[in-house]
Amino acid sequence: MNVSRKPGVALCLIAALAVIGISPVAHAQRKVLERIVARVNDDIITLTEYNHELMRIRADISRQYQGEELEREFEKAKAGALEYIIQNKLLVQKAKEMGFGGKIDLEVSSYIEGFRKENNIPDMRSLEQALTQAGITMSQWREQIKNEILTQALIGTFVQSKVMTTDVEILKYYNDHKKEFSKPAEVDVSEIIFYLEGNREADVQAKADAAIQRLKSGEDFAELAKKVSEGPTAKQGGGIGNFKYGTMAADLQKAVFSLSAGQYTGILKSKFGFQILKVNTKKEADFIPLEEVKKTIQSRIYYDKYRPLLDRFLKEVRDESFVEIYAEELKTP
Repeated sequence: MNVSRKPGVALCLIAALAVIGISPVAHAQRKVLERIVARVNDDIITLTEYNHELMRIRADISRQYQGEELEREFEKAKAGALEYIIQNKLLVQKAKEMGFGGKIDLEVSSYIEGFRKENNIPDMRSLEQALTQAGITMSQWREQIKNEILTQALIGTFVQSKVMTTDVEILKYYNDHKKEFSKPAEVDVSEIIFYLEGNREADVQAKADAAIQRLKSGEDFAELAKKVSEGPTAKQGGGIGNFKYGTMAADLQKAVFSLSAGQYTGILKSKFGFQILKVNTKKEADFIPLEEVKKTIQSRIYYDKYRPLLDRFLKEVRDESFVEIYAEELKTP
């Protein structure tokens, strides 16, 4: 589970949906038995809290999947719902224990005010109404924001601050993955084509031979295409566009990419007929400059280092805590 979310991302979405009249957790406040499904040190997790997390997960998934696919994805995702709640409670507890959030109420108020202005909500009363439509109270939202800020502060101090990427690492990654950061060769191609359908092959071959002779005599390819080509591109001088290496049929690719700009092939036969292709322009294969992909590489290196450190930290927090799960209570409808 990802615990390094930007504060209020999911919550912002809920509120924004409510502003436009869509409630992802509408009627979430239905009667649910207040059963305890887990204990996390001195805190408890109720069945209501667990079910609300399931509704949040389902709402997120329903924006991408529908029908049977939605049910499959939901079944996979809900397996981690309780662990996600436990993990967040442990992190909030740890943050409070370590003394984080001395000015947390001011931070929460500042965040909410910024959110209100960013989303053009006229006043706090309108914001509270929007939250109500989304099935959440202002006090609940404040608590969620507070917990996210505390969690981020904790993770930032004990995990993110320890992750560093250097220019040496970035250069090594770039050199080790050169193929991934390459630009394939590319050609702009024109054609002169003669179709076999409804014609004797010898006659079509003769037209292609005549065209090749005219080209050898110095006639302009585009002008000749306008006069004799039977393809839909004839009016445009035979231009059929740009092709990157690896996107053409193998036989055509071999013929075309062996040429330089300005050269044309011999007569090529296909099941459709005979054609002559010309390379108008050609860009050779090249590498994307390091500066253009530096941030992408830096992010990859950062995450490769961050994830193991985060997992180790989460395990340490979990190992020093008391967690008890009441599996039978999770089966309660």
